[in-house]
Amino acid sequence: MTPLKLTLCAFGPFRQEQTLDFSELGGQKMFLITGKTGAGKTTLFDAIVYALYGEASGSLRMPDQLKSDFSGPSERCFVEYTFETGGHVYTVNRSPAQTLAKLRGEGERSVAASALLRLDTGEEISGVRDVDKKVVEILGIDREQFRKIVLLPQGEFRKFLDAGSNERQLIFRSIFGTEIFGRFTELLKQRESDLLEQRKALSQSLCGLAKALPKEDEELARLLHMDPLPFGEIQPRLRALLEEAKEQAAAQERELQKAAAERGSIRLDHAKMVNQKLAERAESRRQLELLQKQAPEMEEEARLIARLNEVRLIKLREDAVTAAEKQLAALAADSVRTEKEAAEASSKKEAALAAFSQAEKAQEELPALNSQLAELAQIRAKLTRLKELENQQQALSKEKEKLSRQAEILQLFQNRVSLKEKRDQTARTAEALENLSRELAEVSKLQQGFAAQRDRFLDAYRQFLDGQAGLLARNLEDGNPCPVCGSLSHPKKARFIEGTPSQQQVDALRSQMDQASKRHSAAVSAMQKVWQKAALFLEADGASLPGAERLAAEPGLLEQLRAPAFSAANAARDAYNEAEAVLRQRAPRAVDSPEYQDPQRLERLLTDIRQKLSQTEGRREETEQSAAAVYREIPAGFASLSALEKKEAELRKRIQEIADALETANRNLRSLEGLESKLRERLSSLESQMDAGEQKRAAQQEEFERQLAGAGYEDLSGYRADLLELPTLDARKERLSAFQTRLEREKAVNERLEQETAGWIPFPLEEMTAKAAQLDGRVAELNRLIAKQHAFIQSTGAVAAQMEEQQQKLQELETRLQTVSAVARTARGDNAYNLNFERYVLSGFFDQIVDSANVRLQKMSSGRYSVSRKGGRSRRGRASGLDLEVLDVNTGKYRDTSTLSGGESFLTALSLALAVAEVITRFSGGIEINTMLIDEGFGSLDADSLETAMDALQSLQGGNRLVGIISHVETLAHYIPAKLVVTSSRQGSSAGFQC
Repeated sequence: MTPLKLTLCAFGPFRQEQTLDFSELGGQKMFLITGKTGAGKTTLFDAIVYALYGEASGSLRMPDQLKSDFSGPSERCFVEYTFETGGHVYTVNRSPAQTLAKLRGEGERSVAASALLRLDTGEEISGVRDVDKKVVEILGIDREQFRKIVLLPQGEFRKFLDAGSNERQLIFRSIFGTEIFGRFTELLKQRESDLLEQRKALSQSLCGLAKALPKEDEELARLLHMDPLPFGEIQPRLRALLEEAKEQAAAQERELQKAAAERGSIRLDHAKMVNQKLAERAESRRQLELLQKQAPEMEEEARLIARLNEVRLIKLREDAVTAAEKQLAALAADSVRTEKEAAEASSKKEAALAAFSQAEKAQEELPALNSQLAELAQIRAKLTRLKELENQQQALSKEKEKLSRQAEILQLFQNRVSLKEKRDQTARTAEALENLSRELAEVSKLQQGFAAQRDRFLDAYRQFLDGQAGLLARNLEDGNPCPVCGSLSHPKKARFIEGTPSQQQVDALRSQMDQASKRHSAAVSAMQKVWQKAALFLEADGASLPGAERLAAEPGLLEQLRAPAFSAANAARDAYNEAEAVLRQRAPRAVDSPEYQDPQRLERLLTDIRQKLSQTEGRREETEQSAAAVYREIPAGFASLSALEKKEAELRKRIQEIADALETANRNLRSLEGLESKLRERLSSLESQMDAGEQKRAAQQEEFERQLAGAGYEDLSGYRADLLELPTLDARKERLSAFQTRLEREKAVNERLEQETAGWIPFPLEEMTAKAAQLDGRVAELNRLIAKQHAFIQSTGAVAAQMEEQQQKLQELETRLQTVSAVARTARGDNAYNLNFERYVLSGFFDQIVDSANVRLQKMSSGRYSVSRKGGRSRRGRASGLDLEVLDVNTGKYRDTSTLSGGESFLTALSLALAVAEVITRFSGGIEINTMLIDEGFGSLDADSLETAMDALQSLQGGNRLVGIISHVETLAHYIPAKLVVTSSRQGSSAGFQC
């Protein structure tokens, strides 16, 4: 990967958009990043790592902390990075999750993180996850691998050096493509686990099959209670039991055939059928005899039914005579009633004629009434005009009130704008002073912590130096040269002081002191930024802020500024809130609109409202004068529309009454004339109907008397007696019909049974039933015993076959499991070296990395140090194969990397990083490591080591690798002419190349 261009905005200390074009290096392969502490040098590395992977380079920097403190709420934080790898150019743009000002109205909105990757083919990939995945695919390494082999971050360059085998395995796995060996190991592990599960399942299945065996046999039950189960003895016993069961089943089947044949000779169903038929024949004979005894009674009943049928016909004729008599009586009553109604209608007609004459005379009043209505219509027009003018007056008055309220509310909005500016200004000042107070307290706290750590380190370091002579002298022997002076005689050796700190303890205290120093420096840098903000805000308020050093020295001075600032902020906030509350009550829908927050627009709106208010007042006065003129033209008594409408209603009512009276009189007269005519016609019709009805009644009476005589009745008494029996006619018919039907049916049944049972005699059914039941019970018992034997043979035989089959499978499985387990243990590193298959393969690549690193490390250390991969057995089950140790030529001993000093560990880590990049590029064709970014570390080197390290780095410039270095070491400026200078100011930092 080769960087081409880096653009960042509102990122860390860089508020304004900054673009770094790496082509300005002019082909130089090494550049120095320089600037004051806290200016933002490391932030440039953070920007590159964040653009690629969505996270900063350091483990303490979170994405939501990347936005610049100098930026405002409307400025978006983003990074855009263009780089080249594999012959292709890519541009990635990222923004962290952040809070921005709302596009409309006040307040803030949360914006999610975003990412966009542009390829040189024109294709674009968006979305954080998709871009993350594509970047790793392009570069071939993830963020952690990038930080360990491309970037040596401040304070973290030693982590890769001290990493264990497991951590290095994870780093190199995807780079060298050894995942397949790890997957192979996992597959072996899974295969071994599957075989173990299969063995367990087969064993459990065999035990389950044994539990299903019958326990009736004492010998088999004894074997089944043994643990473990003796399957070699169980199988023979099962075969013997199966043979016995088969012999018993054959004997029982022979006995069953004999009993079934004997049972078949007993025809119990036939005997039951014969006896049943004979019983039915006897019952049929008895029923037929009873019916024949009822025959004379039924013949008399038939004669009575015939006579009642004639009575029914005579009754119908008698009912016709009665109906004719009732009809004649009704016609006579209707005739009398109609005659009376006709006389009343004639009298009413004379009265209606008089009323009609009176209504015609009232028509003479109509002309005068219509003239009065016309005069009232003219007055109505004037009243309508007056009402219109009054309505216009009211509308104009309401418009005036509305405009006045609008002007008042606009004035309130203008006041709110001024109060808001005052509130925000005082709040920023108070907040900045509060933040400055906290930062000053934090700086003071960290300063004390740093001083304590420094004192502990210096004390231990002095003790360590004092004890080194005694430590060297403790192992001196006469005849061996002193490593300091070379003397072979040691008459007075230095004494070793017990409790002298070790090199590791001193290095640990130095590291703790360095960490405390960095935390203090970071806090000072953060405090300076906050001081710059506070100074700007106070300057805007017309005040000045003392320097940070003076504020730190005089704590009460800042409190004197904070108290009035907070009072002013509270007063401004209360005034604004009061104005806001009034507006929310009087103009709730407009209070949040951006249109009413622009002071210039508010002024224009207020001017327009005042002009409209003046015009409305003029129109209202003109309307008032016109209304007064119309009012003077209206006669007295009609000043209101209600009086006019009352008079109009009276006139129209009288006109309507005259018209209604004439129409009503005419309608009544015509109605009564028609009614009288209809009643006379009805009287004539009723007389004709009465004559015809009398003739019909006489004919019906004559026919009734003729039917009585024809039926043999001499008078009505005999007819009336039979008439009482008429309601029983239908029941008598049904009873006679049922008797006749039953008699015929019984005759047919008796005839059929006599023919079917001719010559039959009854069977001894009880004896036959008892014998059949005895044989049925024996057959059922034999069937049960045979079924039990067959069930035993089938179930036990099936279990025995399954047990034999699964025993064979278990033996085959044990053979496969032994082979797979041996290979799996070797692959996963279950050995004395704790070296698994994948680390064994990676150790070959790692040996080449170590060889390449030693070429540079020996040069940088003047031949004193070289690294090697640890061999031998692992300790306490720790993973091995990729661990490092350092050979110190001066002592001839191997040292753990954790014992190296700061400068030694930096040179070793730098050599390893260069070697990793070289070997990865050689073996992984898709990965190009041609850029290295180093953050500090040179300050831990003495002058000679620094010169040696720079010679090694400068030797890389002949290749295609770009090296960027962050350092405060001034000597580096003589070695590296190309610089990226980072400059800080109160408005934020800026950066640019100087070549």
